[in-house]
Amino acid sequence: MSAIKPTYEELAQRVKSLESKLKDCLNVEDVPKESDEGYRSIVEVAPGAIMAIRNGYFLFVNPAGARMLGFSDPEEMVGMPVLDVVAPESQEVVAERIKRLESGKDNLPIKIALISQNGMRVPMESTSTSIPIGGISTAVIFARDISDQKQRETNRQQLLMQKQSFDELLSNISRNFLAIPIDQVEKEFPGAVQSITRHEDIDRCSLGTFSETEGMFRITADADEISTYTLPKGAEYQVPWFQARLKEKKLTYYSTLDELPEEAAKDRNWLAELKIESMVAIPLTVGGVCVGGIGFEAVGRSRRWSEEEIDKFSRIAEVFANTLARQKGDRELRAAFSEIRELKDRLEQENIFLREEIEIKHHKIVGKSDAIKKILSQAEMVAHQDTTALLLGETGTGKELLAHAIHNTSLRENRAMVTVNCVAIPSTLIESELFGREKGAFTGAMAKQIGRFEIADCSTIFLDEIAELSPEIQVKLLRVLQDGTFERLGSPKTIAVDVRVIAATNRNLARAVQEGKFREDLYYRLNVFPITVPTLRERAEDIEALVWFFVGELGEKMGRFIKKISPKSMEVLKNYHWPGNVRELRNVVERSLILNNGTTLELHLPTSLESEPPENLELENVERQHIINILKQTNWRVKGKGGAAEILCLNPSTLRFRMKKLGIERP
Repeated sequence: MSAIKPTYEELAQRVKSLESKLKDCLNVEDVPKESDEGYRSIVEVAPGAIMAIRNGYFLFVNPAGARMLGFSDPEEMVGMPVLDVVAPESQEVVAERIKRLESGKDNLPIKIALISQNGMRVPMESTSTSIPIGGISTAVIFARDISDQKQRETNRQQLLMQKQSFDELLSNISRNFLAIPIDQVEKEFPGAVQSITRHEDIDRCSLGTFSETEGMFRITADADEISTYTLPKGAEYQVPWFQARLKEKKLTYYSTLDELPEEAAKDRNWLAELKIESMVAIPLTVGGVCVGGIGFEAVGRSRRWSEEEIDKFSRIAEVFANTLARQKGDRELRAAFSEIRELKDRLEQENIFLREEIEIKHHKIVGKSDAIKKILSQAEMVAHQDTTALLLGETGTGKELLAHAIHNTSLRENRAMVTVNCVAIPSTLIESELFGREKGAFTGAMAKQIGRFEIADCSTIFLDEIAELSPEIQVKLLRVLQDGTFERLGSPKTIAVDVRVIAATNRNLARAVQEGKFREDLYYRLNVFPITVPTLRERAEDIEALVWFFVGELGEKMGRFIKKISPKSMEVLKNYHWPGNVRELRNVVERSLILNNGTTLELHLPTSLESEPPENLELENVERQHIINILKQTNWRVKGKGGAAEILCLNPSTLRFRMKKLGIERP
């Protein structure tokens, strides 16, 4: 069919009534009101796409929208079927949205994929509305290209995976060195050097050691070949300038041979013969004395070395230096080697947390209510500081999600955040979990354990349910907050760390201080920047957006494609008092998806939860009643499939602790 392009007067008349939408979508402070020509200018120069659609065909497309899809002239798109530029997986939802808009109904924002003229996918984030033009309802879509946003997320994941891969390389090298007798450790050096060459973007890696009696031992490896040899004692070495700098414990690197000074002429000639155009040379120091060096080389090409690469190479050198220190055998050098064990344990622990971070999907905090905007503003203010943050709020409000948002926006985002649920760890083990322990520190301590604060060095530690810590642990935590030091259980050695603390609790800490259950000095240390996370009751206007978010997240996993949600069901959700907050809402959506078979979702609240809210809405009473309701629903079964702990998203031991604390007993 042929489409009728709306007149400019029709569009201008409707643009006036959409000033607020234009402000959001076009990024302008004020929409001109002086003349229709002003509105036309806004539409023409808008950085986002603006498209008018009727009967499934384009009526109007602004220049930005045409450019996004590879059209030089917006007029080329007028009269074209909309679905011609929509990716196959987005066509059904786009068709449904346009149909709703043309019938005069608005839609929620969605993410879709379009196809440009050259066949490239263009991910879009769009919002839409229905406008009567010439007395006929017309769909108007505002969209922006989010390709850069998706690329940033991909790049972040790649950096995390690269860091994890490098840490695993170091951990494997350290483990191999520790697994064999010390007199045979040199046999592992060639394989370790070659594994480094294959892992890093270098052509060759060379390891050399000095010896006053046996000359200089040297290993050179590239991706395919390893050579080892010993220079005779007193033999003239080919790179005297580099050798002197190594013995002075100086790190040396160059990008091209021309950067070497005149006094390194002999070194330059020998390196040129080997075609080593670029190199980083790091001394191996044991007990304050250089015992050798390790070089990372680019052959036949120049290379600019970044600070991150030099830092990685320095960590590799540290592993070899500590191994050589162990080989020396005296007490001082043996003590230095014990640090490699700690490095190994720490790398393995950090890898666990890195894997968890890579596997966690990026969830943005959903909602546009004033309450959510306020806490996001507070989180942004504190994120770039090292200030301790205290997150307050009821169970299930999303305190941990907010902690991740603060950490991921901070200067410490390149290190994984360490999370500790203080109520989930038995009181007898919490000290060793937080601060670590030495072997034999207590009965059953069969091995040394690195504490969570050590693992979180130069990163962030999130202490959830901090009000449940015993007075003894509160004292130790206060010391860490004051001067950043502590001792492992069973060790007199003081350990210093640089850790940013984010704490959370669903209890009234000020009242706990008055009742003598929480230290006043610790409270003031934690309460530097408090953020109170709003309950779902305080942000009821966000419920619809949250439901659609969970439907998208969970529906994809379950193979459920939901087009509509029953308005009556949504109204029931908005009128419910939500003692379990966002976590409870997610569980309700998940349960409803399991029970649902069609494309229209009916949301089902459990019968025991559909009654009126209790008169006493104090937090502990609401929590107690909610737990009792769930236990009745499961016939008082706490753990296992379909048990109360699973429904409440709690560890069974955590639920039993809460039951005991709230005085809940099985009839």
